[in-house]
Amino acid sequence: MTLLDSTPSRQAAEPQRFFPAPLRLCVSAFNWVCLFISLAACTAPPTAEPTITPRPTPTLLSIHLPTDLLFLTEPLAACAPADTGLLFFEAHIPPLPEGAHTLTLWLGQPPEGVFAAGLGLERISFIVNAQNPLESLTPGEARKIFSGEQGTWGDGTPVEVWLPLEGSAARQIFDQVFLSLPVSPEAYLSPSPAAAVEAVAANEGAIALIPEGWLTPAVKAVGPLADLPVLALTDGEPQGVLRVFVGCLQGAGVTGRE
Repeated sequence: MTLLDSTPSRQAAEPQRFFPAPLRLCVSAFNWVCLFISLAACTAPPTAEPTITPRPTPTLLSIHLPTDLLFLTEPLAACAPADTGLLFFEAHIPPLPEGAHTLTLWLGQPPEGVFAAGLGLERISFIVNAQNPLESLTPGEARKIFSGEQGTWGDGTPVEVWLPLEGSAARQIFDQVFLSLPVSPEAYLSPSPAAAVEAVAANEGAIALIPEGWLTPAVKAVGPLADLPVLALTDGEPQGVLRVFVGCLQGAGVTGRE
């Protein structure tokens, strides 16, 4: 009689994987290599430093203007070459230019010893209030008004006389045309054309003498006295940036009158 083993048969055990020690070391090293490659793949490549090109240092031009021509600052600025700054200096009578980066705007005949480039003409005219019915004024009529011989307008409005300052281009022309004219003791001196326009705009009986570039809708020109040249004065013939600037001014017709 054969005795059977009553113990349930065990399932065959899953075979164990066994690697020799050198092989296990190789597998471990392989895993580290894979990890290193994965990390390297996730790392962004280094970016090159941006190249910064420094901008050129701007050239500065010094522009001296008489008070009579301050209305030209905008067209002057529009002609500034690239990478060029303009420094404006106002003076009743501006200094003559010195150096390669200086320009003086001039109204009237040029002084001696400087290079002068013509930019156009500016008209010097008598102005009155826009509400004044006067449409034209002859030199003879102006003489009577500025001397005080005529103290009222045709409708009885009192005349208020405003004279340009001594040394200004408008005053020089007035003195040349009306030689030895005794000016009315009631006349006022205007510190600038802008002030003269403001005074005439505020008084229907006022009259003044200004460059027409200062005209506004509140006043009107009634009698031209002279057309004066507008000049760009430089210390010798302009070169480089200054030459480009003067050429632009000549081509732009900054005064509006050739």
